Amino acid sequence: TVMISLGTVWASTLFAVSGIITTIVENIIFLFISHPFDVGDKIQVGGDVMYVTEFGLISTVFRRTDGKKLYAPNKAISNKFIKNVRRSGTIIEDIDLEVSLNTTKEQFEELKRRILEFLKQHKNDFQLRAEIALKSLHDVGHINLGIMIEHNINFQDTFKYNVRRNELLLMIQSLLNELGISLYHENSYDVKLTCSNPAKLPIIAALSSNVQFPGQ
Repeated sequence: TVMISLGTVWASTLFAVSGIITTIVENIIFLFISHPFDVGDKIQVGGDVMYVTEFGLISTVFRRTDGKKLYAPNKAISNKFIKNVRRSGTIIEDIDLEVSLNTTKEQFEELKRRILEFLKQHKNDFQLRAEIALKSLHDVGHINLGIMIEHNINFQDTFKYNVRRNELLLMIQSLLNELGISLYHENSYDVKLTCSNPAKLPIIAALSSNVQFPGQ
């Protein structure tokens, strides 16, 4: 009876130890082979945007955008889709405008010239190129105009991005007024944001002029 009891205890101990070893091995693979994040990275898991503050073999500590800390077992997050914002490519700003059908070719060309001039003056903030295209004509009196501009940063630093984005949109608004290019109706533009490198976990959002990106 004693031998049977000892055997049962030994078997239970081996089972428990093997489970712990399996968990540790899985966590090592997750942290050092899959390596989805580093300390300081801004990531998105499900609908939560968080910053990695520290990680170990068993658990990882995150700081949420509201300042609260989240302690998560690595096993719980290892089977989830993780978007790593810091490792993502730079942000492409795709601005769609509905302008009056009376807008001339000269106005479009001057708009592009002035935007490129702005980008040269802010070359540390933006790529030195801009795509401006007439997307479609509508018989109801307006033209769909697309403006595509690439930032030099991604969503890791949301505050810096917001400052640059606001400056960019205000500049475009000012140019439209100066050049006499009329919007077709109020709120007739929106801004779509995409990551410049889809292979690096793109973050995609569609925004109107008064909506902010989640996690700012």
